[in-house]
Amino acid sequence: VQGKEHWWWDTMQPNDGGVVNDPDLRKFYTKHLKTKSLPLPASFTLATINPAANSQRGGIRILQQRVPYRMSTIDASIVFADDNQWEIHMKTANVQQLQLYQHPGLPPT
Repeated sequence: VQGKEHWWWDTMQPNDGGVVNDPDLRKFYTKHLKTKSLPLPASFTLATINPAANSQRGGIRILQQRVPYRMSTIDASIVFADDNQWEIHMKTANVQQLQLYQHPGLPPT
């Protein structure tokens, strides 16, 4: 917002929400939260150095690394078969434990 410091509280009037909740940002959030996410690609790579910071994509979540704070990757390919069935093929590096969850871009199992 033009004319404001990095963090502020009063945009137009006292206690109007400032940096995180002023009317302009609320309009932005509303518009972009209604936007549907892009379809899940047939293959993708999930990569992280710290699973606590960013460790999930496409229904796969890295829970634990073999060697902490070193790059962990999962190369994943989604293979669709007949009858709305699908499989995820994965190749992992430095992943001790992972979790699968229902991703909105995939049909239910």
